[in-house]
Amino acid sequence: MNPIVTFPGLGLGPYIMNKVAFTVFGWSIMWYALIIAFGYILAVIYVIARSKKFDVKGDDLVDLLLWATPIAIIGARAMYVTFNFRFYEGHLDEIYKIWQGGLAIYGAIIASVIVAAIFTKKRGISFWAVMDVCSLGLLIGQAIGRWGNFVNCEAFGIVTDLPWRMSIRTVPVNTYLANGVHPTFFYEFAWNTIGFIILHFYSRKKRKFKGEIFLMYSAWYGLGRAIIETFRADSLYFFPSSIKVSQVIAAAAFVAGVLILIYIYVKKPYKSAKTPKNALGASVSGIFENDMSFAGLKGFTGENIEYTFEYAENYFEQGTKEETVKTEGENAENADASSQEST
Repeated sequence: MNPIVTFPGLGLGPYIMNKVAFTVFGWSIMWYALIIAFGYILAVIYVIARSKKFDVKGDDLVDLLLWATPIAIIGARAMYVTFNFRFYEGHLDEIYKIWQGGLAIYGAIIASVIVAAIFTKKRGISFWAVMDVCSLGLLIGQAIGRWGNFVNCEAFGIVTDLPWRMSIRTVPVNTYLANGVHPTFFYEFAWNTIGFIILHFYSRKKRKFKGEIFLMYSAWYGLGRAIIETFRADSLYFFPSSIKVSQVIAAAAFVAGVLILIYIYVKKPYKSAKTPKNALGASVSGIFENDMSFAGLKGFTGENIEYTFEYAENYFEQGTKEETVKTEGENAENADASSQEST
């Protein structure tokens, strides 16, 4: 018998959760897979449509996705299986059955970032610009993908009596789920949707430097996931412990994203990049294109940013001296010309 989901406090339901959407030649096509695929397609369409805004070629993104997508799936499944290995060591034949659910999003993100770093290095394109536009696509895929968890009756929370609680009735009856739990799948859907809307409009005209949107994504998603994990009942744990894997990674991503953003905003190396004649703008552009790549993260330490300011000061000082000499020369010539005219 399929699980039955209701939201008794809201008067919604019952919804019969049939995991199978339809069958083709005896093969069951799962709702989970269809929803994930739908979210992925929307994300790809969005990312390619906005690639020009981020100075990234759509063809480069398509080539990247051809590599990153399968590796991201492997990474997501590998992380899930690793921290659930007590189950899978006795069910090795189920490790590859991703259509039954069981993908850890941070495994996919980590795998994708590694692939993107290698790919952009080989192609000679901006890693940070690619991560900016792709992080927006990630929010789309993550938000829609949570409805796949809803159909699978997973990613639910701890027991609650809140009006929006979700009741899951199974056979045999699971009293824990039947009493009502936090619909944490919906919490994350809502959080990711809000995050996408905010970052989408921010990125249209207010983006200050390459990497800013990705750092904002890391901080936003990290904060939300760290909080939501508090209410999750089916989390992955560092074994043997009660420490939740995703909560630790999310908290670390939030802290790192916020600290790096604060550091850059305070230093403001990007501020004069809007002025083409300013040497500082060109130097900072070089930092974000090269030094802050995956292979050269020392740009985050501030060493290169400090060097940029020093370089700019010397440049302007030299330029000022040259301008002064030039001005004095012009004044002298004007004075001589005036003297000759008066005589």
